[in-house]
Amino acid sequence: MDDVRCPACGEQSSASQTYVFKSARGQTPWVRCSRCSAYFLIERYDFNVEVVHTKKAAWGREDSGTELNMFKQRMFRSVIRLLRPCCPPPASLLDVGCSYGGFLLEAQKAGYRVCGFDIVPGAIEYVSSHSIPAEIAFSIGDLKRIPDGSLDVITCLDANYYWPDQRAELRHAHAKLKRGGFLAMRVVDKSWMFSLGLLLRGVSKKSGEKMLRSAVNDHRFSMPLSSLLKVIRDNGFEVTYASPRGALHSDQTRLPVKLSFALGTALWSIGAGMFAPGALILARKSS
Repeated sequence: MDDVRCPACGEQSSASQTYVFKSARGQTPWVRCSRCSAYFLIERYDFNVEVVHTKKAAWGREDSGTELNMFKQRMFRSVIRLLRPCCPPPASLLDVGCSYGGFLLEAQKAGYRVCGFDIVPGAIEYVSSHSIPAEIAFSIGDLKRIPDGSLDVITCLDANYYWPDQRAELRHAHAKLKRGGFLAMRVVDKSWMFSLGLLLRGVSKKSGEKMLRSAVNDHRFSMPLSSLLKVIRDNGFEVTYASPRGALHSDQTRLPVKLSFALGTALWSIGAGMFAPGALILARKSS
């Protein structure tokens, strides 16, 4: 296979093997990046296709999107607690991929001056109806009404793995932030589950492919947390916090997921690697 550009780290990657299975996007081909060890979908990014796909997802419809706002309250509060000591209200805050505004509403209640963007027109209409500035955009770099060096905080909660070029988006975030501003992310890391799924598929194709679907859902890439932290640092940020602690979405989350977060947090804290489904990251613009 020819070299392909990895959307997770932005580097040309040599991929020797393609993994094909049915994900939430249909029968899809995946490869593993030889540089950052992320698994990623080999598919041309099409803006129109992405909008149509997202509108069909739970977070792209008003009924289920607003339900998710309530479901994720625990995680939203964790992010605000993480931000408050280093960047207290009334700091300015942009939420990337804001969906139906769950985090924006919580941050506004906490005293932050908030705005957001998303690719779904209905989500932007909903957020705007709550008197929160919001616009349709596919990239932080498209936000012409937000000058470079003007924001105190950028949040990206469960959105980075849909980016076609994560490195470029991190550079755009760096440009929009004030000196000393903060980037807060809630990320998924199931790359370890992807690897287990490939091993399991050699024993039981049905079980292995079920695990692979759970590992990627409808995401465009699955990146190890350690690799993501390196990419963040390489793009002008100092990572001040990274842990599965605080990343659990809800008190109503299923018990097996709660247990995986608890075990993953304990293992991460002793340097044993990342085995939780997700993490919170806080990074400061360092230049």
